[in-house]
Amino acid sequence: MKNILTLLTLLISITFYGQTAVIVLGSVHEPTKFVNADTIFNIFKQVQPDIILLEADTTLYSLIKTNLDENEINAVRKYLEFKPQTILKAVDYVGRQEFYKSNRSFELKDSLNKTLGNLISSNKLDSNSLQILQTYSDFDELCSTLSKQPLRIVNSELAYQLTEKYQTYTYEKLQEIIDKALELKKYSSYYKRESKFWFDRNKAIAVNSLNFIQQYKPKKAIIITGFFHKTFVLKELNDRQKDYNITIKEYWE
Repeated sequence: MKNILTLLTLLISITFYGQTAVIVLGSVHEPTKFVNADTIFNIFKQVQPDIILLEADTTLYSLIKTNLDENEINAVRKYLEFKPQTILKAVDYVGRQEFYKSNRSFELKDSLNKTLGNLISSNKLDSNSLQILQTYSDFDELCSTLSKQPLRIVNSELAYQLTEKYQTYTYEKLQEIIDKALELKKYSSYYKRESKFWFDRNKAIAVNSLNFIQQYKPKKAIIITGFFHKTFVLKELNDRQKDYNITIKEYWE
């Protein structure tokens, strides 16, 4: 019996030796009543990560040196002063800003929304399209309310379900309307590229984080990203836990 217990203890030790605890922290970029840079900084102090993996492309390093007023940037800047040996890496899709520029993302988004508004006001959309838009609007309002809650709620299971459903309507259901309405067909290719890029970004955040974890082998790592990304990043990480010897936790665990 004693030998069996010794063997089990050894096996457990081998399994968890060198394992990295990974926390995916879903955040909001702008200060709210419940969340600001100090909120995130205090979580960093609580977790004491060896590496912080931030939703930003390679411009991150210049952003840290500027006065950009975003929760995550301010918190990282403050934590690096508190614990300068902490490793900081950017894990977003490389060339994110270049994609937005080449795809005319913001210009075409405004144009699409204006055209949609005109179709609604002139009663040119069918009942199914109107129902999709109403449901999308309802989810958008719920997510807006969610973004103003404490981080414990923003990182809850309910939040994951809500944001996943919202993204389904944002990219799949709205695409159905665009492909159906003659006046919107000119936006179809643009919107498909936007949709693909969204999911490519989520995968990039996860894969880039895993590569840095494999490179530095930290005991604790925090991936900090906008809360809309979190559920998708978690799915990518969950499929790779064994391969990368990581265990996924919440910041309060």
